[in-house]
Amino acid sequence: MADRLFILSSGRVQMQIHLGSSLRPDREVTVEEVEPGHIFGWSSLVTQQRFTASARALEPVTAVVVEPADLNALFDRNLISVSWS
Repeated sequence: MADRLFILSSGRVQMQIHLGSSLRPDREVTVEEVEPGHIFGWSSLVTQQRFTASARALEPVTAVVVEPADLNALFDRNLISVSWS
């Protein structure tokens, strides 16, 4: 279950997805390399709430862990109403 969001503070992280077929059943493919200041684990913010990729540290990393409920509460407290004409 996707139950947290990560903000990368330092280091590098590869995001990989599993692609399996009868010819190559255990194949991981890199889809993104996360740099400091960027997020990963955003699946925790969507309805599905299942991680669809694996994170692999390429070097020692430091990350801030954010609970989705805390982030949603922050959004709710700072909600701005906008009207379009």
